[in-house]
Amino acid sequence: MNSIDLLKSLENPELNNPICLSPNFEKDIDKQIDDIAQTNDDEAKQLWICKTIAGIQKNFISAFQNIKTEDYYEGWCLFERCEIDLKFLLRHFTIEENDLHRINFINAMVVRWQKLYPYKFFGSPEFLVKKVTCGICGERITPRSNCGHLIGEIYAGKCCFELVEELEFLGLGIVEKPVQKYSVLFSTDPITNENIDHYDYSTVKFVADRLNSAFHEWDSYATTRVISATELVNLPLEKPCPCVSGKNYGACCAGKSNLTIPHLQICLSQPPKGNFPENELFLL
Repeated sequence: MNSIDLLKSLENPELNNPICLSPNFEKDIDKQIDDIAQTNDDEAKQLWICKTIAGIQKNFISAFQNIKTEDYYEGWCLFERCEIDLKFLLRHFTIEENDLHRINFINAMVVRWQKLYPYKFFGSPEFLVKKVTCGICGERITPRSNCGHLIGEIYAGKCCFELVEELEFLGLGIVEKPVQKYSVLFSTDPITNENIDHYDYSTVKFVADRLNSAFHEWDSYATTRVISATELVNLPLEKPCPCVSGKNYGACCAGKSNLTIPHLQICLSQPPKGNFPENELFLL
């Protein structure tokens, strides 16, 4: 297939068996790019666009499937992969008004999923970069000289990146807004030295359990709700107060008949399948 046919085949990935999930789809596009890269640069670029769209669709669907199976960190990493690929794709691809490839939808939903995750702090490695080369021609890049290839531009069906070939590790910082979001900080088992996932994914699970497809839209907004003392009858006094004052419950709101607590309201585009309380549902 040429790029026009390929682009057409990637429309409506929310349908059953989307072509982006075909095992050899991206490899087949790579072969087509290799065959024409030196003779038809425009077509090679269009094929790169098709391959990138397919990768974004596939990673978004796979991230949702990971959340469904409670492989939350794996889903997080795939959402970041979508975010990176979207950044480069949108430099070269104009999205249709009706968003046939669901690129605008994925772009918005990746951000919404990321906001639900409980990760707040990340590792940020510090390096002294000693050698960088061009991903297109292999020429060394220095502050005084470069090959002329531009980062993010497409040449013969390949996206230009800088490749760090030599570096020296200097240290590790802890940040709230990382360059690489996969650098999540986990606890470590003192005996096995393996990572322990200590995070609470209950909010992520709450949303995923109520979605029938990765392409069912949802949104969230912060609000408050009032709860009665009877709902907190089993809450130990030494536990943090639900009003998030920072105090223990016993030294804060214990004894009140009602208290106002922060609340995250989830809105769904379609009713979920399953036995969920009717009064919890808000539809977009």
